[in-house]
Amino acid sequence: MLHACFLYIKVHLLCFYVDMSVSNLKITTNKISDWEEFIYSEHKLPLIVKEYQEYHFFSDMIIVPVIFSDDISFAESQSVKQMIQSRVTSEFKDSFLIAHSMKSFSYENNVMQQSMKSGSFVLDLSNSFSGEFLVDCHTKSFSIPFDLLPGRIVDQLKIKKLEHHPLYYTIESLLRSMSASDELHNISHKVAAIVNLLSIDDFLEKKNFIHDIEIYLRKKMINGEKINLDIVARDFCMSRRKIQYVFSENSTNYIKVINKIRMELIKYKKQ
Repeated sequence: MLHACFLYIKVHLLCFYVDMSVSNLKITTNKISDWEEFIYSEHKLPLIVKEYQEYHFFSDMIIVPVIFSDDISFAESQSVKQMIQSRVTSEFKDSFLIAHSMKSFSYENNVMQQSMKSGSFVLDLSNSFSGEFLVDCHTKSFSIPFDLLPGRIVDQLKIKKLEHHPLYYTIESLLRSMSASDELHNISHKVAAIVNLLSIDDFLEKKNFIHDIEIYLRKKMINGEKINLDIVARDFCMSRRKIQYVFSENSTNYIKVINKIRMELIKYKKQ
């Protein structure tokens, strides 16, 4: 009884029964208009292609309807290098798109911007954004209606990057492991697990972000990405002064943390 109460308080636990009659949807096309219509009608994504690789466009996409919600479908796609742009519509519920890109991707809206070699991210579909796949892309994604998440989580995901979530690596591992060729019940269980993990909100009480910052810096340095204090402040939605305060409250500073991580990485390479 106590265990059940704990789950009820902490998360909106999603449960479902598997209906094996659900069938996948697929498109292979070199026509932009077909691709835009398909993802709009079947994946509920109001996206348009702004630019694409010179001389040709190509996309192969499989959409798997998820069992527990008519508003969620999982999609796996492979497409050419391209720029995309969203358009806000009132036809669908306000949602987040959670996605994993196997290749380089960047995006921006009026709240934040992000560039990555690969990784998982969340896009607010209620807010216009533009994105660019810097090379031919392979992505896995599904949308999460706002009403499936606690209001506090919705507010946080609108202003913070997914990589700042304390359970980011668990969420990313689940999403990266998914495939449109998987059994339907496995896909649905993993989608439900990700939604449940995102719904856990007691982590948001943390006042000390130094551990999150160190994880973030380590990942950036391993990937060889440009990093400085201004970039850290921007990506954590804090002022430069607030970031410096976080370091000082932990008896350190930005340079000391960078040098510490650099020595750890050098030591690791020598092993």
